[in-house]
Amino acid sequence: MLQIAEGTSQQSLVLDDISRNLVTTKDFSTSTSELMNESSTACGGLKDESQSLLHNLNQFKVN
Repeated sequence: MLQIAEGTSQQSLVLDDISRNLVTTKDFSTSTSELMNESSTACGGLKDESQSLLHNLNQFKVN
């Protein structure tokens, strides 16, 4: 009976560890998703700026 109790206790500890790791993974995934959204927004802004710069450069005549 003692071995069953010890095994159950060990399994509980492992499950707690897995649960903590899953929460940590979820937190990292959420953070990564937020950072990717920020990067996407920044890239869109850079695209707009580069198009504006290209438009302005095309105003000059080159001989």
